[in-house]
Amino acid sequence: MLNWWSVRYFSKLLIAVVVLASFASSTLGQEHQITFWQFWKPSWLEPAIKRFEEENKPWKVKLERLTWSGGRRKLITAMAAKQAPDVMEIGSTWSPEFMSSGALLPLYDGGEELNLFHIDSGTYQNKIYGLPWTISVAGLYYNKDLLKKAGFDSPPRTWAELLEQSSKINNPSKKVYGFGVKIGAETTWQRFLPFAWSNGAKIVNNQGEVVVNRKNFIDALDFYNQLHQNGIMDSNLAIRKIFQQSKLGFVIEDPGQMANFKKRFPDLNFGVTSLPNAPLTGRHEVFGGAELLVVSSNTKHPDMASALVKFLVELENTKLITNKVTTLFPADKDGLKDDFYTKDNKNLQIFLNELIYARSTLVNPLWPEIQRSLVLNVEKMLYGRLSPSDAAKELDEQVKLILEDE
Repeated sequence: MLNWWSVRYFSKLLIAVVVLASFASSTLGQEHQITFWQFWKPSWLEPAIKRFEEENKPWKVKLERLTWSGGRRKLITAMAAKQAPDVMEIGSTWSPEFMSSGALLPLYDGGEELNLFHIDSGTYQNKIYGLPWTISVAGLYYNKDLLKKAGFDSPPRTWAELLEQSSKINNPSKKVYGFGVKIGAETTWQRFLPFAWSNGAKIVNNQGEVVVNRKNFIDALDFYNQLHQNGIMDSNLAIRKIFQQSKLGFVIEDPGQMANFKKRFPDLNFGVTSLPNAPLTGRHEVFGGAELLVVSSNTKHPDMASALVKFLVELENTKLITNKVTTLFPADKDGLKDDFYTKDNKNLQIFLNELIYARSTLVNPLWPEIQRSLVLNVEKMLYGRLSPSDAAKELDEQVKLILEDE
């Protein structure tokens, strides 16, 4: 028979066992848990997460949704406090800052072949820190009626054809314009740089040399300026409105405007084609804005975090987003032959094919400063305050000064 002391001892022992068991269970859960911060509805990703957990028992993935307005700030705060999640979704223009600060863990050395479109923004100092998850590219929208009225049966394939067609369409006295040049903090460089890239030009070459003041870059500036002279320049929304009114021959737009124009402006007779090929190279390149998946350098589970990243970028998992948000496309190359694009949404195929020609901005933590200088000098040229050659010269000198502090 148990006396009072025995009961008291047994009760304390039982409480201790329960506490230890609870602690062990909690610790076990943390030891086998990956945290993942991203920008989409968690319900969209649940099928992929469940598959991953089923294939990697007893691991669990804890999802948290970030907001577009405050997500970047929240990530930076968490990184600074060494409390970042294991896996994160980041924008490609954020990656230089994050990679150079030591906040991210290299995923692999590139020896493993992945079936993804290459986007430079995930690579820094020859190490791969981020894999592209989704990518978006722009296309050249054109007004079929204005093209036909000007005497052309098909959209331009070269710079020369684009300039000729823009010139024939342009009639400012009737408020009809050839080419729409968009300007703005982000817009100016995103619309101009593809012309420079297409002509083989760079801001900084692979050896780290500033190479703006070169013929291929100057020629790209000169061509863009000529497009402006045979068109109209304004903000993104203002140029879009002119195109919607059938008063503009050509404009570079994102994929989402295709559905928007068809729904809201059914009488707008337009088409979409790729950017024209440059004379020096005979090809074209486009800006690819990507969402990257990265691993925090403070993760306690680097192998499993990397495994989650590589799992999520597979086509079937990426489609959980891109089949709903059709302005984005899978970074997995198998998307090129997926029924969603080849059968169900053929109108988006033109954009998907452009992923082959997509590239990102200069991967350098000083890119924001370089970007501001690029925008300033391109806009000075467009406003007639600098010639193309002087704009290139000034930009070249400014970028060299910026990089001296690197």
